[in-house]
Amino acid sequence: MTNTQILSRFISETKEIPPAVLDFASRLILDSVGCALGAITSEQAKVVTSFARSQGIGTESILGTDLSVPPVVAAYANGRLINILDQDETYLILGHHANAALGASLALANTCRLSGMDLLRAFTIGYEVGARAGNYMGVQLKVDRDGNVTGWNFPGPILGTYAACAAACVCLKLDAAQVENALGICAMYLPSNSGGIWEEGRRRSTLPTIKYEDCGFNTQAGLMAAWMAKSGITGTLGIFEQDVSLAQVAGNAPQANFHAITDGLGEDWRITRTSIKLWPSCRWFHYALTALDQAVGGKEISLEAIDRIDLYSASSCCLNASPIIGDNTEMDASFSVPHSAAMLLMGVPAGPDWFDPRIVYDKKTAALREKVHIHLHPALQKAEAWGDYLRWGQPDAPLKVPSRAVVTCGETVYEGNTEYALGDFWNEAVAPTEQCLKEKFITLAKAVQPGCAEWTSRMEQMANRLLHIGEEPSVSELLAGLRSN
Repeated sequence: MTNTQILSRFISETKEIPPAVLDFASRLILDSVGCALGAITSEQAKVVTSFARSQGIGTESILGTDLSVPPVVAAYANGRLINILDQDETYLILGHHANAALGASLALANTCRLSGMDLLRAFTIGYEVGARAGNYMGVQLKVDRDGNVTGWNFPGPILGTYAACAAACVCLKLDAAQVENALGICAMYLPSNSGGIWEEGRRRSTLPTIKYEDCGFNTQAGLMAAWMAKSGITGTLGIFEQDVSLAQVAGNAPQANFHAITDGLGEDWRITRTSIKLWPSCRWFHYALTALDQAVGGKEISLEAIDRIDLYSASSCCLNASPIIGDNTEMDASFSVPHSAAMLLMGVPAGPDWFDPRIVYDKKTAALREKVHIHLHPALQKAEAWGDYLRWGQPDAPLKVPSRAVVTCGETVYEGNTEYALGDFWNEAVAPTEQCLKEKFITLAKAVQPGCAEWTSRMEQMANRLLHIGEEPSVSELLAGLRSN
């Protein structure tokens, strides 16, 4: 059997998934739903829901709204909503797959009459395929002998698309032959890779509203591929083979890792190497923010007493060191290390409040951002500091980013050091607890109905239901509990 055939059978025939893997997947579902609810009042979300409403009435729900829309529209909206705050999970440091896997699964909840276990299995398999497809594209993030990170674009144009496709294939109960066609059709739906526009020397002072990849479009494309295959449309067979090579289509042929598709498939689950993001900002910033949290956590520090904040971390932080927030509040702020540091120091609840214009453009906030200085960590000038730097970014390689924070308040100096980021499950010292995940969910969910005690109480119950989603008889009924009306 070919790689693609093995993967297709895995998608269509996998029924039993280890309980520990399903438990982890349930946590990611809770987290992803929370991220969507937290974004619902943002300017971007208003555009998404307005677009969805214009597409007509259908059978599927959009998280946090009372809208019922066609499946492909629900896929777009849910996938996009989960990613707007940039507080959704990250697989290693190589990209997001939960927004697409969950967005596509939820978009078929009524159409396929999914139970909680149906959705949990589809989401888990979808995420697994998405992560492996990303690994297949090669080690996108490499460290050279001088300690510089290169190849920032991670999985590029396939980010999330294959996660959504696989999840939809499971929901629609496609057989292995249909799945292989769906994977081939997916290659025709891949978006262009615009990540290069965000690199040093090309990035604009004000960022676009849509990120380097539109997670909503990717989710929709993956679901469409599965739906077309179910309807009898055929795609390129053997899309993950060397003689066909999806990597050629996506522009990454020289570094494609063909073994990543099937090595340990069904036994070594990639989903368990995923981090939860406790702060709404680029994942690269979280190492420096973790060091800052260690430096000031539990201490009563007057913001006026702070003379300067020095953060030492990876070069990706140095490229996002501007304290000035442009016109696109949400995007500009989420990609500004000084702003993230200021929000942490001010104790602003991590979520949509980080992008509240009244806070973002306040003179005191702006003054605090000006005190933040970003530096390349001296250790990272040596490749050895990244662990096994020749393999860094691969599924089983060490993932450490030495980072340091120094907060100077007159004669008093507070320091913090870390190699990991809060939310990394592979290190017990920073791994999030179940209670931490619930608190994040409730904080984000409050954005739907601020100040409403009844809604908050319902969300506390919903957090427990989502953590045990495999026991839910109907996903449609569960989604009804998340409606804002």
